[in-house]
Amino acid sequence: MKRINLNVDFTFSNPSTCLPLKIKNSLTKLAGRKINKTINFFKPKNFRHSKSIHENENLASEAKLLSTWLEEGFPSMFVEGYSAEIGTQVMSGLLWILPGMDLHEPVVLVTARTIALGGIYDDILDTDGKYIKEEFRPIKENLLKSVLALLRLGLEMDLYAAESIRVEPFIQSFCILMIKNFMSLGLTDPTDLVKRISSQITTVATNMMTCDWISRNQMHASPRRYSMDVVRRFRAMDDALPIFAEHFYNVRYGPLPSWVLASPQLQIFKSVALHISSGLNDVFGFKKDIIKGEPDGMIMQRIGWGEEPLSVFEEELKILQEYIEDYVLLREELFVHFPEVINYVEMVDSYLYGYIQAMKNSTRYLLDGMIYFDDDELDSEDID
Repeated sequence: MKRINLNVDFTFSNPSTCLPLKIKNSLTKLAGRKINKTINFFKPKNFRHSKSIHENENLASEAKLLSTWLEEGFPSMFVEGYSAEIGTQVMSGLLWILPGMDLHEPVVLVTARTIALGGIYDDILDTDGKYIKEEFRPIKENLLKSVLALLRLGLEMDLYAAESIRVEPFIQSFCILMIKNFMSLGLTDPTDLVKRISSQITTVATNMMTCDWISRNQMHASPRRYSMDVVRRFRAMDDALPIFAEHFYNVRYGPLPSWVLASPQLQIFKSVALHISSGLNDVFGFKKDIIKGEPDGMIMQRIGWGEEPLSVFEEELKILQEYIEDYVLLREELFVHFPEVINYVEMVDSYLYGYIQAMKNSTRYLLDGMIYFDDDELDSEDID
């Protein structure tokens, strides 16, 4: 890979009235204020050019297939256009973070469905379910509890009980789709299939338990109970990277050797990668959070604790840069001492770079030219 500058041109927008009053008041006085910063990021060995994304012949058809799968799984439950939006968002994003993979491969299909369901889950928590028709809209407080209970049944391989349990129709559909989706991995060995399904559900359950913790510990109007470090760790765990790694790397290459998995270098590398992914979402999702009134990001949390928004934004950029530097150093050490991880590390490289590109090109994040790489208009050569 090679190092490359990522430029950030941020303008504070008028805050949504949906934000907690303390956060809204802090942001209102900064409306129109501009910040120009540069992050020294990296370009991976494997990536896609934007032209190849826009010209991909399979994107529209695969997005439609995903949208149809969601519509059939949640019959007449979504507001008009929502499933199509999710389908396009997920499939175009996967083209960025999975360079070299075809959208129709089983592992990509399973990943796409999992990320789509995760996106729906997050939207319900962030917007109180406004994309779900009112008669099917789940009670937010019931969602986390019911989903975790049904995922536990999935881990115990009791699909009959999961299908029979009485919960709100939307929640039941959500969990059954999640569990059955893992059976589409294309594996033929029953023992291997059970092991992989268990691993996938465990990863998803961890992510959703993290969402539960974050939801129960929003502290915008009072002094925080937990240290900033603990809150940041939970925020980092609420990220798609572990799901992506499970679905893509383990299915395609098989698990890494136990000796490698035991190494502190790899464990810390994975943690740092999570913090980078989460930090990118917090920093580049801040504009969306302001406009749409979503107060759950790390920056919003800190503003709610009484910190000054401009200082928080700049400090979070600095913290993100520190994680990037640690990532590069750990990457080099892994290549020297554990060459077995090269495919895994390069996969994570592509994910992080592709994640930025996916956000940049997404209508959801409202970035509108806010971030750009120095060579966005060039076809630069790769550097190993």
